[in-house]
Amino acid sequence: MARFKVEFLLMKIVRKLHLRLGAENARVDFGTPETEKELDEMFCFRFEQYAGRGYIDPQKFTDGMEKDSIDEFGKCVYFVAKLGDKIVGTVRLIFCDPLPTEEYFTFQEPEIFHKVPRNQRAELGRLIIVPPDKEKKIFFPRGLIMLMVLRTLVDYGDTHGILGGYAFVKSRLLEKLIKLKVPVIRISNYEQHYPLDGTIHNYFNQPNNPVLPICFVTDDIRRYLDKTMSNYWIFETLGEGELRLRHNLYTKFLQTRGVI
Repeated sequence: MARFKVEFLLMKIVRKLHLRLGAENARVDFGTPETEKELDEMFCFRFEQYAGRGYIDPQKFTDGMEKDSIDEFGKCVYFVAKLGDKIVGTVRLIFCDPLPTEEYFTFQEPEIFHKVPRNQRAELGRLIIVPPDKEKKIFFPRGLIMLMVLRTLVDYGDTHGILGGYAFVKSRLLEKLIKLKVPVIRISNYEQHYPLDGTIHNYFNQPNNPVLPICFVTDDIRRYLDKTMSNYWIFETLGEGELRLRHNLYTKFLQTRGVI
């Protein structure tokens, strides 16, 4: 009986964003997967996105789910964005020592981290945001969806004492973070040594879109997100954790500039 109840629990929704998609009103929910079925859907989503971008060899994932040892050994928590029953975004927060960025890159620890205890650090990974249907050519504010995903992650970090952490991102994603003015810190003077037999070796070895290590301080990210999401010209606050993206000349301008 207990198993029956677990299998039919819904995603735990912690934030909501209402928006216009074409001529229709829609809502994106942000939260954590609660069941094995939801986790499998997320792993399948990751597989589809990473295989489609050539980041992984599909033949190595016979079950159609993109997982690594971090997932297998339960060293992380997950956050997803869903439009209806369709996943449009994922991210995971990793807890291990050393963290993956520290394993895959050699670099001098940023000075800002000297006062951050190792047990209060984490790593952001598998940050993926995609439109629900690329064929329809309807504008989807991927930048703002990403910020809402990060907001959900930071909420968790705040309640679990995460003061900062690392990530490795594609250069194009870093460009987007910079355009959005997200306060991440790029790590310079590093050497990459991702293993040849690693599950995402292709991800690390695309010359036109290299992987870069970055770090972040949770307080900085939270303050940035608080300021952004209280911007009257972009968002209307509907309730606790619930926003509506305004449909006006300013958000249209941000759209044409490729910011949101």
